[in-house]
Amino acid sequence: MQRVRRGRQRGRQWCHAVVALGGNVGDVPQTFVRALQLLDDGATQVTLVSRLYQSTPLLLPRPRGPMIMAPYYNAACRVRTRLGPRELLRHLQAIERRLGRQRATLWGPRTLDLDLLIYGQRVMHGRRLTLPHGGIPFRAFVLAPMRDLQVLRPWPYSPMRVTDLLQNSDDRSLGILHNQLSWVVK
Repeated sequence: MQRVRRGRQRGRQWCHAVVALGGNVGDVPQTFVRALQLLDDGATQVTLVSRLYQSTPLLLPRPRGPMIMAPYYNAACRVRTRLGPRELLRHLQAIERRLGRQRATLWGPRTLDLDLLIYGQRVMHGRRLTLPHGGIPFRAFVLAPMRDLQVLRPWPYSPMRVTDLLQNSDDRSLGILHNQLSWVVK
């Protein structure tokens, strides 16, 4: 796993971020627990974890018909970190690789997907990282965990609230697997 250079973070202010967790291959809840343990490494601290949800995979058109996949597990966590947004993204990707993530098929089955949704009030549009994450308003499996984390608005200075976006979502396939925020046992 990629090590964080401690010297680069000395003096850097703590920042709050929101990370989405998803997966549909293997023992996903156990993979989530392991990912949260690896994420909580000193430079980044997990402060709150959402409930655990299950959702139907998106059916995406493919030349030979849609790919049939197992349901996805979804959650999110709030972290505080001394890493910058790009460093945090690299840290998340290193955790994915360590826990068996292979990027063979775009939007295909996966052991673990860690998405950086929000990083403080930062707004950025880049080739590898866009903040806040562009898929937030369209995905109930992201909005519901964000609501659990008491995220009021996904974008700084936006009148759009997470609860309103969730209520207007047309994704009715979302189910709560664990109704308490304490499903993670470290």
